[in-house]
Amino acid sequence: MTQSGSGSIALEIGGLSPGDQHDRLVLTGDAVLNSTVAVELIGGFNPAMNDSFDVLDFGTMPDLPTFNFDLALLDSGLMWDTSTFMNDGVLSVANIGGGNTDYDDDGTWNLGDLNLVLFNWQVDGGSLDPQVWFNSRPPAGMPVGLTELNQVLFNWQLPASLAVVPEPGTLVLLGMALIGLIGYHVRR
Repeated sequence: MTQSGSGSIALEIGGLSPGDQHDRLVLTGDAVLNSTVAVELIGGFNPAMNDSFDVLDFGTMPDLPTFNFDLALLDSGLMWDTSTFMNDGVLSVANIGGGNTDYDDDGTWNLGDLNLVLFNWQVDGGSLDPQVWFNSRPPAGMPVGLTELNQVLFNWQLPASLAVVPEPGTLVLLGMALIGLIGYHVRR
């Protein structure tokens, strides 16, 4: 199957059961896909965090596919995770960074979260293992970096339910305060 950039794959999702409650496109042989994936929620269905939908199965793709997404809006605090879609055809639901849970899903922002950030520094979010980096991973094309480090440091030892997302200017203010402290101690 070959589909050009002007093509579209329209999918309806009304539950978790593939084929019965949500569409699933199964392709055999080689597939060359360059299209828009449009997802519509039907029947009043609202996906929950960590729900996943295997909507596209394919044999092989000789060329790296190019997808644009036109995705249905989700409830507040949730977003579509398309980071593995090119590899496995699965759309997942994740929380928006700073939501209700921490990166390693142990209930507290701590050393486990810091380790995930530091050991994956500058790794593309799309290649992070979802079984290790449970929540709020950067999307495909975005490397792990200061945003994730700030999330851990500003929420250190807080229960995940109390997590906050620091304002971008906070890092600048913190840097200025550290420079001031260093300058004060150097003069003494």
